[in-house]
Amino acid sequence: MNLKSRNIWLVVAALVLIGMLAAAVVVLSGGNDNDTTASVTPGIISPATYVSEFVDADRDHFLLDVRTPEEFEAGHIAGAVNIPVQVLDQYLSSVPEDLDVVLYCRTGNRSQAAMEILNQTGYDNVYDIEGGTVAWAAQNRPLE
Repeated sequence: MNLKSRNIWLVVAALVLIGMLAAAVVVLSGGNDNDTTASVTPGIISPATYVSEFVDADRDHFLLDVRTPEEFEAGHIAGAVNIPVQVLDQYLSSVPEDLDVVLYCRTGNRSQAAMEILNQTGYDNVYDIEGGTVAWAAQNRPLE
């Protein structure tokens, strides 16, 4: 075997070894089996994700309806607290900092504004139910 062929084989062997090491790192850092946190990351989530990751998983969270009181009374997701987005900044002390906060409105516009308010004031784990009560009802999910 000449020197050039030997060098090519060494490079190939090194690349294979690096690939195997990278795969091992991915497998080993894949998480702890005892980890009970949800796999969803803060941001916009679907109604189905909210149900599976929070409701069905019995995950502690603060469900915040940012619509008007009249809209809230006409029908809201079970367990929600109503603080209209227009006054949210005045009632931040009512929103727990140590829980995930899940927001919704009618279609998603006001809850996006509320998410920005919360993120700007230091809330890290804020989720917004995409499409709000319109998407919720379209999936035949109940409103109280």
